[in-house]
Amino acid sequence: MKLRKKMSSKKQNKTIIKKCDRLWSLIVRSAGECLVCGKPGTERADGLKVKGLDAHHLISRRYPKYRYDVHNGVCLCKGCHMFKVHGGRLEVVWAFFVYLRLHHNTTYRWFTRHYDKLDEPDVLDYEQIYKNLSDDLAGTVLGQKG
Repeated sequence: MKLRKKMSSKKQNKTIIKKCDRLWSLIVRSAGECLVCGKPGTERADGLKVKGLDAHHLISRRYPKYRYDVHNGVCLCKGCHMFKVHGGRLEVVWAFFVYLRLHHNTTYRWFTRHYDKLDEPDVLDYEQIYKNLSDDLAGTVLGQKG
C-alpha cells in the first residue's frame, strides 16, 4: 500500500489556479475565430476550433476579481494578439479599444463599466471559480455541437 503525501496548500492553490486559467482560456477561445480579423481556429480532437487562437484579457489578469470573468476575455488569432493588441506602443493599444468601441460595443461597455472598479478588494474561492468555469464550458461545448 502506497502512502500519499498530502499536497501543500500553496501547491494545491497553484494547481487549481492553473486549471482555472486553462478553462477560462478555452471558454474564451471557443468563440472559434479572431475578434479582429475573423481568422478561424483549427479543430482539436474534441471538435473545438481553438488551435491557433489566444484568449486576451481586457483588464489585466493581475486583477484577480476579473481574471476569470469570461466577459473580460476576447478571442484573437496569434497575429492580432501580438501585433494589434500587444504592439508595445500606446497608440496600438488605444486603437484596439477604439476598434472595440466601434465594432463590439457590448464588450467595450463591459470593459468601461468594470475598469473603474479595479481598486475594490478581492476574495477568491478558486474551487467555486473552477466549478463555474466548468459549467460555462459545458454550456459552450453543447452550444457549439448543437
